[in-house]
Amino acid sequence: MSEANQLIITSKKPEKYKEGTFGYFNFESTFSAWQELKPASFALYLYLLRDAPGFKRNLYKVDFEKITGYKKTAYYNAVQELKDKRYLIQDEGTKWNFYPDKFSAKTDT
Repeated sequence: MSEANQLIITSKKPEKYKEGTFGYFNFESTFSAWQELKPASFALYLYLLRDAPGFKRNLYKVDFEKITGYKKTAYYNAVQELKDKRYLIQDEGTKWNFYPDKFSAKTDT
């Protein structure tokens, strides 16, 4: 069942993202995101980064609030920043693709 403002996020990670102790992680891309994003946005980035390539996640603000401690305004701002900075690219409707390396969105087929 769908919740209002729910986003369905599919993880789109290039080959350089290998599974490790902390999920699917690439240091260079993650460090770049850390430098560029506000703290709540980076927390959302890390939350999405843990998913395997191709994994589809129903993203709820209540989950984000529980995991990070940020409130709903920070959630909405974080989602918007990830969209604005091209980490989240709309697929259709409420379906979005997450690109931890925003430049990999240009080469996705």
